[in-house]
Amino acid sequence: ACANVAHLQLARGVDRQIELAIRAANGARRTRLFSQLLTESLVPPVVAGAFALALTWWGIRILRSMSLTDIARLDTAQIDWRLAAVAAGLSVLSAFVTGVWPAWHAAGVRINDVLKSGTNVAATPGGRRLLRDLLGTSEIALATRLLVLAGLLIGRFVRLSGANWGFDPNRLFVMSISLPADAASSREGREEWKAVLRDRLARGAGVEAVATATGAPIRYVWQPTSLLIDGRMADWTAAGWTVGQGYFRTLGTRILEGREFGFQDAATATPLAVVSESLARKLWPEGDAVGKVLRVPRLKTIGGDIAPDIADRLRRRDRTLKGDMSAFEVETHEVIGVVEDIRAFGLDLVPEPAFYLDSRQERSIYFSSRHTYLLVRTLGGEASEVGAIVKSILASGELNGELRSVDSMSELVAHSIGGRGSN
Repeated sequence: ACANVAHLQLARGVDRQIELAIRAANGARRTRLFSQLLTESLVPPVVAGAFALALTWWGIRILRSMSLTDIARLDTAQIDWRLAAVAAGLSVLSAFVTGVWPAWHAAGVRINDVLKSGTNVAATPGGRRLLRDLLGTSEIALATRLLVLAGLLIGRFVRLSGANWGFDPNRLFVMSISLPADAASSREGREEWKAVLRDRLARGAGVEAVATATGAPIRYVWQPTSLLIDGRMADWTAAGWTVGQGYFRTLGTRILEGREFGFQDAATATPLAVVSESLARKLWPEGDAVGKVLRVPRLKTIGGDIAPDIADRLRRRDRTLKGDMSAFEVETHEVIGVVEDIRAFGLDLVPEPAFYLDSRQERSIYFSSRHTYLLVRTLGGEASEVGAIVKSILASGELNGELRSVDSMSELVAHSIGGRGSN
């Protein structure tokens, strides 16, 4: 907008040379002509800026009164005065710069030359008409470019806002929780502690579903894993997630085939897995993935730690380690379900092939045993209200956990559309 107005000001200043030359011939001083043109250049942006500020203030209040629930935190929208100050400064600076050149040039013009050429300007290729037409054409080109870019931006935002995340962010809250040291000392202790937390919270009023996991969309914690295919390590990776029972129901993710993890899947049962739609297509393009076996290679461990010789190769960044199957032990998981792809890392990123393991069966050494994510789907309420309920439950002597953060998934999604998710 500043560039467009600047071009118009320059064209206007060039077109007024005859007028200014006549005034100079009648005795007007150069400083007087210069100050007049500069003042005329500064008045429009000041008036336009004041009008734009008033229109913005009025428009925000109209939008807030409409209560558009699909736009996160619209009720708190307000004018950012720092941004308004920067915009005002840019407009005044552009007006000043574009007013100085024609004012200085016109005020110092040679009067006799302008008056003599005044009747032949239209026919002179290098005259004022050519420069004015050039400025006008550039202004139209810039305006067209601005409109095209604005249209592309609005179209992209609309598509992102209406795209499918693979889960329902509405009324969904994600919380970061620290377990007490005694509960985190063993896998069985951790799972029992999380089961008590889920049970206590699920009995609360207004809670529709609850689940725990080592990671969640946007607040992601996952392990890139090369799967074993036909006895060889795949040259691509899949995102490995560790989740608890009811995870996909709580997220609002559709089960396309089979089922998800349930309470009946005890830790001593056959190791199970749920795979994403894209991973199912990649591994079993012929069709039904339920009942197939997913082979997940893990580095060999001794007493819960990576074997010393393998750890040494890791420190040396031994590139042959990945292809050395003697360094791995293979976990086999029966696929019990296929879920739709989840855009866990951002709406503008293609979902990676993913697999999900039951936290009661997962034996990975890479995740912190003192931390878990709690996902809660409610019938309504704010993050502060849900957080207060969870905090009171954690404060009980039976659990004695710590609530580290509470986030509304709707707000996380809204922020992710504007940039990137953060962990």
